[in-house]
Amino acid sequence: MVRKIRDYLKQYAEILYMLYFLPLAGCVAMGISSSQMAYRLVFAVATLFLLMKLVLTDYTWKELLLISVVMALLGYVFYRTGEKALIITAVSIFGCKDVDVKKVLKYTIFVYIIGMAITIGMVMAGKVQGEIHQLIKGGVKYEINDFGFSHPNSAYNHLMMIGLMAVVAWGKELRWYHYVFMTAAMFIGYKIFLSRTGLLIYLILCGALVLVYVVKWRIGRKVLGVVWALLPLGTAIASYILPILFAKNIELVKKLNNYLSGRIYLSFMAFERADITWFGDMERMWEGNYYIDNVYMNILLSCGILLCFLWVASLLLASFHYWKFEEYYILMAIGIISIYGFMEYAVINVTWNPILLFLAGSIFKEKKTTEHSSGPS
Repeated sequence: MVRKIRDYLKQYAEILYMLYFLPLAGCVAMGISSSQMAYRLVFAVATLFLLMKLVLTDYTWKELLLISVVMALLGYVFYRTGEKALIITAVSIFGCKDVDVKKVLKYTIFVYIIGMAITIGMVMAGKVQGEIHQLIKGGVKYEINDFGFSHPNSAYNHLMMIGLMAVVAWGKELRWYHYVFMTAAMFIGYKIFLSRTGLLIYLILCGALVLVYVVKWRIGRKVLGVVWALLPLGTAIASYILPILFAKNIELVKKLNNYLSGRIYLSFMAFERADITWFGDMERMWEGNYYIDNVYMNILLSCGILLCFLWVASLLLASFHYWKFEEYYILMAIGIISIYGFMEYAVINVTWNPILLFLAGSIFKEKKTTEHSSGPS
């Protein structure tokens, strides 16, 4: 009887996952943080749907062993440091087995658009008070409204993620006018929020798209794909080497630090102050003084060597998995996220960065889709 009920409910497993993921993504899109009661209530209800999805999913014993080891490690790090974003990210990825990630992204895009529109509309209507941030760009001081988000960069980053998700979800189905509209939205958004980081990542995305369309020779695509697949490792190495080079007063690194708004300097100072451990720094005394907008350095100092290795290895394995099956749009998206991680810590949060759901493809050995997105033929 129980088996019959379970088999019947399996057909709704993907819907259950949507009922878990989309409300949390909606909270992020509306600028509702985990410290607010509204988010906690949504999270409590959404987690029930995720648990139902997990019960209905058939995992192999190897997958269950992997999940158990990873969750035990994350649980111990959480006990030591209080880092919870990685746990949410991990369970979201593990729950993604037998779920069409591209379909999830398509719904998430509309949730993001609606959520952002509601928040910005409420600020413009005077129902919610947006905070004015004073930012210095190119030596000029600006006052920028965050329109109900934690920071102007956060609002612009949501726009960038909408564009990236659209490229991955629809791939070669997108036409030139879609890109024109998306580019116009990104530049208008930049004029409002002045997010250099988000704009830079979007321009890198545009360059990657050009290469996807221009390089049609299969061997050329494979070689280009290897370069993109190695980006997680390359950006991780750069994250650790540049602070060391900064300490040696290398002029080029100092100029790069200035362009990156002092991010290399902050990494260097936190690196000097913190102790590198296997499971993270329990005290995290450096964090209050030096906030690091770099996911690789932040994980190393906050969560320890093991989780840092797990993060980079997961991105690498996923990259080569999609390279093997010539899923170049997904490979490109993971590469973009790897670069973004050099300048932004929030990429570790799967509801802020749904591209991470594609890591499930390499964990559960997802096969090449019939209608893959390797670019125009």
